Amino acid sequence: MTLSDLTAYAAEKYHIPERGRSDRLTGLSVLCHPRTSQWIAVLLRRRDPRTGVFSEYCEIRCGELMSDGDSRPYITGPKYMRAGKWVGVAFGKWTEDRVVFRLFDMAVTGKQARGAAVIVEPLTVRDSAYKDVPIPREGRAVSISKANTMPKRLKEMRRMAFYTPGCDMSREAVFYRQAVYMADYEDDVPWTGNFSCYYPTYNDLTPQQQRGYFTWRAAVRRGEFGSIPLSAAYIYVYELINGVGGDSPEERFHRLMEFEKGFSDAGFGSGSLRANVRRWLLDMAVVNSLPRELALKAADPEMLDNDARLAVLKEPENASDDELFKALCFFGGKKLDQSPAAEYPGKGRRLFCQVWRTACRDKDAFRFCFGEPTPVRRVPFDNAVYYPFAGRQKPSSGVVSYGFAHSGREVCVNDPYAEYVLDPVRSYYREKGMWYLLVYDLKDLNTAALKGLLRETDLRLRRYFKTGRYLKPGHEGDWAAECIDAVLREDLLAEKRAARDSIKVDLSGLDSIRRDAALTRDRLLTDEEREQPEEAPPSAEAPPAAEAPREPAPEPAGPPYMQVLRALAEGRDPSDIIKAGHLLPSVAADAINEALMDAIGDSAVLCEDGRLTLDEEYIEEVKEFLGGTTNG
Repeated sequence: MTLSDLTAYAAEKYHIPERGRSDRLTGLSVLCHPRTSQWIAVLLRRRDPRTGVFSEYCEIRCGELMSDGDSRPYITGPKYMRAGKWVGVAFGKWTEDRVVFRLFDMAVTGKQARGAAVIVEPLTVRDSAYKDVPIPREGRAVSISKANTMPKRLKEMRRMAFYTPGCDMSREAVFYRQAVYMADYEDDVPWTGNFSCYYPTYNDLTPQQQRGYFTWRAAVRRGEFGSIPLSAAYIYVYELINGVGGDSPEERFHRLMEFEKGFSDAGFGSGSLRANVRRWLLDMAVVNSLPRELALKAADPEMLDNDARLAVLKEPENASDDELFKALCFFGGKKLDQSPAAEYPGKGRRLFCQVWRTACRDKDAFRFCFGEPTPVRRVPFDNAVYYPFAGRQKPSSGVVSYGFAHSGREVCVNDPYAEYVLDPVRSYYREKGMWYLLVYDLKDLNTAALKGLLRETDLRLRRYFKTGRYLKPGHEGDWAAECIDAVLREDLLAEKRAARDSIKVDLSGLDSIRRDAALTRDRLLTDEEREQPEEAPPSAEAPPAAEAPREPAPEPAGPPYMQVLRALAEGRDPSDIIKAGHLLPSVAADAINEALMDAIGDSAVLCEDGRLTLDEEYIEEVKEFLGGTTNG
């Protein structure tokens, strides 16, 4: 016999509801007299913290125990009630319902002393030692007519619910055993009444409610979603997550999704039910290694969006500039997209993204800002009635595939390690029977480093573009200064290459230019110069004249420019040379770079604010171009 049998008897015969049943912290509930509202039974349910085994006990206010007559080992004196005439009853396999019902009848019909104090203490293993105590005699027998009309299948299910101090079955194990036994059962008694209970099981329902539940469940399996209290609906959900209600984990997954939608669409669900079902659907996918696309359907969309942004920052080379910039704004501050540098046409956002890509490649910026993924202990279905060993049998093949695992390997059932990768930054793994979630903890985000990089980039881009209000220099982004400068140098060189490639020389007008030049020359000649005969072209038979010595070819960019280039290569300031030659620094830089393009294939001289500098990357090539004659 169990406490649920006593509460069902009280509800059916005397219409006495159980009060305080939802208090799982203390495990205390009471039955009150229907007229006086005084306590006539105190019910206690306890789980042993060492063994996890449940025990059930109650004290009934039925009068003093007789010193003679029959005795039962489960009948004791009161342990908790300090006033009134109380009898203790330990529930278990050998507890006789007719005896307990007789004691409860006496509590309802007999005279009750006024007032009672209760002291609630944890039940321990030593409480299992019960003394033989005589029980009161009662002339009339107790009649329970409704119990006799209960289907045999339900009676057998109720017998499975024995919580005694020597029993090794937990409450979850008993529920799983009952669920498997009742997997295909159907009834035809409609549900009536109210029911509210945390972590409900079959044993929390009255016999009439049990019949109503199985009638409702049969309709749900046909796709007909009728009304039932939420607590009773949770029992159906618990069946599915424990492996009852479908031939395969994938089928049970789809049935749970259909229930979550159909029950809510019919107006019977709630926000908490939907949230719990979504969480348990993800647990079902992970624990049963279902396809990754099913897990993604169940996962929280907001969580997946955050993971997607984080994955973009982790692998920036595979993302577009638009995706990457939005991710930087999300983690680094939404005001970033309002920066004048970011709004600079055609370049602003692209250079922000290029700085992050360069910093990830050269400085391991992602790891510096977000750290390493942290393993977190994850207990699947921790807020449900769940038996973790339900249906755990080795398949015939001996091998199972654990989801979308990045290792690409298959894992034996007996292998102590398994993994399930949900997305690039979130994965689960099982080690020695325990599940862990491997995820980046945003509480460990190095906010100062990330925002420092973005602010330093914003500061330098504003000066580079000469736009917006210049920011005051700081030191938070010093670690990324080299990366920012490298991106700006590359952009400047790319800009110059583009400008040079855009210059086109039209040769179609050269003949006209030559004719005009000849006509101008003739007009400038004097009469004597016109009368001098032109030299005849040498005859083909005439011996060739001695070849005059060839003068050395002029330096590619002209002497002044070569002096400037030589000074730059030697580390000297060419300002005096430029001034003496009456040159413009920008024109000198363009002329020198024009000559260097043919020699080293790139521009090497930079002009910033009228000052020429030589790119350090090309110093050796420039020296080689000059013939190694520099003094540096």
